[in-house]
Amino acid sequence: MVSHLAPEVRGSRLQGKLFRVVLAAVVVSVALGSRVLASPQFALEPWQGGPKPAWTLDVLDGEKLTLEGYLGKPVIVHFFATWCEPCVEELGSLERLTNRKYSGLAILAIDVGEIDARVRNFLRKHPVNFPVLLDRDRAVTKTWQVTALPTSFVLACGLTPVLHVRGDIAWDSAEVATTLDQAIQTPAEGQPACNQQREESE
Repeated sequence: MVSHLAPEVRGSRLQGKLFRVVLAAVVVSVALGSRVLASPQFALEPWQGGPKPAWTLDVLDGEKLTLEGYLGKPVIVHFFATWCEPCVEELGSLERLTNRKYSGLAILAIDVGEIDARVRNFLRKHPVNFPVLLDRDRAVTKTWQVTALPTSFVLACGLTPVLHVRGDIAWDSAEVATTLDQAIQTPAEGQPACNQQREESE
């Protein structure tokens, strides 16, 4: 017991114990700090890369769908995969986004490089009410230069990207809603307003 040790020995033991406690606290603090730095806060950012190529993809358990069919509407093109953990929660927030009153907003989720059965089983557990398309050979993913999942693009009514995010975000958050409102209601330079373009296409 410590009470049976000489004072100098007790002091040495206590100092050693205190050093170990302090060292452990420093290690934990560094670990937590590294975790924070390794988890950046993603946000919608203006897109500066110009137009993206049109595509035609199979809808899961459905017919083919072409991006050009959405001309005249704002569109979110969302790249994901079933093995991507952040994608699961983000699909849920995209689903909740569909309950907001955005005029004509379309959401198109593109699964990257997976077999139909895997995607079908995933959607049984995580159903969504927007189209899920299959980029089986990753051709669209490559031509759109998507290098990380999830990645999303917000397209203006002329189908030109105006916003993008490389990473997961809460689509149903107030901050994102404000950014989407501005992008959808205020056409980018050279882009017609959505309502005008819809009227011309009818």
